[in-house]
Amino acid sequence: MLHKMTDITKTHDVMGSIWFFVGMSIILLGITTLTGHVLGALGIGSDVVSGIFGGVGITTIIGTLFVLITGGSIVHHKKLTGDMISVVVLLTGVYLAYTTSVFLGLVLVSYLTMVKGK
Repeated sequence: MLHKMTDITKTHDVMGSIWFFVGMSIILLGITTLTGHVLGALGIGSDVVSGIFGGVGITTIIGTLFVLITGGSIVHHKKLTGDMISVVVLLTGVYLAYTTSVFLGLVLVSYLTMVKGK
């Protein structure tokens, strides 16, 4: 059932897009928690990554990468790389995931599931 909700190659309707958001949020929480715990146990990213990122939390970085990989996969599998609107929506989602909220970026990625592929 989770595979059906999180299928990135299928074009969803509005309700399917909402379920995609819910399913991906659950997966994102699991990945972020597990990776943050493992990195914390290794002493790599205890709470805040400093240096280049200037005080960004490790969960924000992991979530932003998740949004980038998920959105990039959707754009690639639906062959939307030539559609500039889809690329701008993806880049806006990654920007919002990094600066504002990872879930706000995931909303834009779930919108991309409603766009018909070529």
